[in-house]
Amino acid sequence: SDSLGVKKDVYRYEKFNSLWETKVTEKFSIDDKGKIIQTEISRIEDDGKGIQIYFENEGKEYASKMMYADYVESVKEWFTNPQKKNRQYEKFEALFGVPVTDAEKIVGCPIMVEVKIAFKKYPYAEIKKPAWA
Repeated sequence: SDSLGVKKDVYRYEKFNSLWETKVTEKFSIDDKGKIIQTEISRIEDDGKGIQIYFENEGKEYASKMMYADYVESVKEWFTNPQKKNRQYEKFEALFGVPVTDAEKIVGCPIMVEVKIAFKKYPYAEIKKPAWA
């Protein structure tokens, strides 16, 4: 009742609407399979579920994910798997030549990304080992 007569902007996205502007990470389609993209790292985040490596292509933001948490359907929550986390941190360092704690050092560096398909229906971005690493 406090908001009667209040006007707000509504941000319209492909699959939802929001009263606040939302940062949406794009996803590749199955038709993009085999596509090779040369771009640069725009940002890297470790959100407690995995390491997200963000990059841009044709003005849109995409991400390659190195997940280390498991989703438990019965409680609808993510739980960190310590063994997976250690493996993903090691893979990150082997791929980029820097530990995750120093990830900000490689933001802006050039990368090559290949679009692959998992289980015949889930497209994902695989970052190739950069020459500078």
